[in-house]
Amino acid sequence: MAISRRKKAQQSRRANEAERLRIDNEIVLFIENQIADSEDENECGDELNQELFPVFLTRDTSRTAIGKRKNKFGNVKNYKKPIPHPNPTIKRLISKPVPKQTEHNRRRKAHEAVGKNIGFMDNWVVKESHTITSEESVATPDANPGSNSLIELQLESDDCSDVTDHASDHTEDFPDKLETTDTIHEVDSEYNEWIASSVQQVQVNREVKQASKKVSVDQHLKSIEDEWTTLDLKIQRAKIKYKAEHSKDPKRDIPHLVLDELREFNYRRRELSLANSKSPTIQASVLAAQASLRQLPSNHMNFSSGVGRARKIRAQAKHLLDFGLVIFSQSGFGNLARSLHVGSGTTSIAQLYQSLIQVDRSHW
Repeated sequence: MAISRRKKAQQSRRANEAERLRIDNEIVLFIENQIADSEDENECGDELNQELFPVFLTRDTSRTAIGKRKNKFGNVKNYKKPIPHPNPTIKRLISKPVPKQTEHNRRRKAHEAVGKNIGFMDNWVVKESHTITSEESVATPDANPGSNSLIELQLESDDCSDVTDHASDHTEDFPDKLETTDTIHEVDSEYNEWIASSVQQVQVNREVKQASKKVSVDQHLKSIEDEWTTLDLKIQRAKIKYKAEHSKDPKRDIPHLVLDELREFNYRRRELSLANSKSPTIQASVLAAQASLRQLPSNHMNFSSGVGRARKIRAQAKHLLDFGLVIFSQSGFGNLARSLHVGSGTTSIAQLYQSLIQVDRSHW
């Protein structure tokens, strides 16, 4: 099927080319018949070329020309379609982010073209100040009071009054000193008002910041109290529950040691949290473990550092908060397991493993 379609397309293309050539030949013959009045062949040839020039250079509109920026699918190359805004409430599209490598390449090409630090010295170059003449002062009497033009204007008026004998003639063209001083006083008053408003704004911001800080401190203290109250209630409920179970079944033990350690841990953590110490939970568990180890007999006090016991206390506190129960550690049954019997005597697992290795080596 694909081969037959390809053949049909080739045949139709050839037929179109033949038809176009036939039309071109008819046009050439028609033009020759129209302009072949002169006997000079060169003149006829020149006129024929002039007439045929626009015919053969007309753009072929039958086939769509692919531009330089378009690929074979007709899409524009290097065109990033706009993407929706990250905020779903905004329906406006935004441009697709440019990759970092593309930005780097553009910056590198710009540096290669014009060099680095272009316009770097513009901020350091002192521009020439424009001096106001008498005509400009008359045309624009309301000058900016905060600019340097008033000072230059005053200096020019002083110089003119000293040099010339008729100082009264020049005072009409330049503003009076009194007006200039009044303008300067107005600028100073505006500047002082701006400073006062800025200081007031700083004070207001400081009060707002202190109020927010106070609120955050109060929230922190409230969270510490809530944490302590929650664990204390869990400990009391667990103690009541285990006492009730012990009254029903005397074989059930009450974990007094674990509950006392958790109570000590809770108080220590509260104190360390109020003191803003670093990692109060870990420090409180270590202190509670050390306090528990001090209750051991004198010959067992230096047996442990309390790190493992502190880890168990933290695990007990988490389990009590989650489930309201205490973890009971159960010992294994390794002491009750029987040894492996090989023949008449007993042997250990290591000896059995060595014998198996020797048997495997004998078969090599």
